[in-house]
Amino acid sequence: GKLSAREIGARLGVSKDAIIGKAHRLGWPARQSPVARQPGAARPPVYWTPERDDELRALIKDGRTSGEAAEAMGVTPGAVMGRIKILARTAPVQRTQDRAARLLDWIRREAAQHRAAPTNGQIVAAYHVSQGEAAHLISRLIRRGLIVVESRTHSRRISAPDGSWQTAWSQRAGIARAAPVATVPHTPAAPAKPSILACRRPGEAMKANITAGHRIHAVHRKAPVPPPPNADALVAEFLARKGATQCPTAGAMGIGRIGWLGLAE
Repeated sequence: GKLSAREIGARLGVSKDAIIGKAHRLGWPARQSPVARQPGAARPPVYWTPERDDELRALIKDGRTSGEAAEAMGVTPGAVMGRIKILARTAPVQRTQDRAARLLDWIRREAAQHRAAPTNGQIVAAYHVSQGEAAHLISRLIRRGLIVVESRTHSRRISAPDGSWQTAWSQRAGIARAAPVATVPHTPAAPAKPSILACRRPGEAMKANITAGHRIHAVHRKAPVPPPPNADALVAEFLARKGATQCPTAGAMGIGRIGWLGLAE
């Protein structure tokens, strides 16, 4: 039988990698090589031509997996996956594109026959797919601009971009959009109740907002306290008693928060 690369290397006094590399440089195919293939041994490079690319695309479009395509073409699955990435044609994406194209043809036939596009539920019943997969196929058609969605609800109303077919709901929506805005009844908003708290906005802006029906966001702060009529006498008495020469603070006078204290020049 055949000797392994390790056995030949032991007899010649070289490593097994040297034996495997020499066998490949001599041009011996893997099936005719006198060296038994070892796990992880180097393989000859794969050269891709336009004809082989077309063959790979046909196999992937036919629904073959990367392993099946590799076996049919006589290469490794890794070489097939690498080429698929280069061609930007992965098997799931290609199958999804084909399913979306078939779905678009079916939608057009249904719309031409019933003058209305099918809903998600009808797509699920006709294609035997889940709601999520049906929504995924519809989303691919939307991104490519092949259909238009009038309402992004659970049951989507879809129509053609050129308006050749659409649902009755879409027709009513189009009529409503074409109607003038003045014909739409409008109920004015009830005026908001004025707040007893102080507002950060000026008085005129607050009145305008209340008139327009907007709610005023008030801050939790007491309203300003008006100065008492004997404010000047209180300040003068405090200064005389304390012997101070500057305006006292509210805390020093013990009468709470007052912002009206001051001395006349």
